[in-house]
Amino acid sequence: MLLDRLICWFWDLPCWAALARVCRAAAKRRAVCAAAVFLPVFFVPSALLLHSGTLVLANGRPLGLVEEADTLSAAVAEIEQSAGALAGGEYTLPVCIETKPSYALEDQFLTGDTLKAELIDASGELDTLAVISVDGEQAGVCRSADEAQALLDRVKAQYTTATDEDADFLQEVRVDNVVAQTSLVSDFGALYSTLSPAWM
Repeated sequence: MLLDRLICWFWDLPCWAALARVCRAAAKRRAVCAAAVFLPVFFVPSALLLHSGTLVLANGRPLGLVEEADTLSAAVAEIEQSAGALAGGEYTLPVCIETKPSYALEDQFLTGDTLKAELIDASGELDTLAVISVDGEQAGVCRSADEAQALLDRVKAQYTTATDEDADFLQEVRVDNVVAQTSLVSDFGALYSTLSPAWM
């Protein structure tokens, strides 16, 4: 019993409470010192690498960031001009576009081509189509350059023989990629019939 009382008396001495306060204060000072050292080391260089830019949203969905606002306006203008030219009239991108100021690392900004691809996808009605022209006149529209080439190869195959493997179109035939509404794509069979008899 005497030993127990002696131990309790020893731990109840005021010096231990004072020592605990000193230790807590020292720990706080170390935390403050550590923060003072590590914050500048890690966060200041990162902040210096950040560039101001613009966050682009389409129908409320973030598409990405551009470094210059002109990148967005140029992408929209190019898409609308291309789609309008093939449709034969003015075209307005059916997307609600919003912008917000933001910051990002230099390699996180979208290029003009990447932004155009995002806007085309967000429209829900546009795609990069392949326009077949004969002597400067539009003959039809395919879903892709590969589809257009396959169609032209099929037409040429009608006139290719074992003795003449170099059959080609007499007129100038071009395939151009154009951003336009997918509703303008020609019927494959009808376009094949149009190209087959007239231009070989």
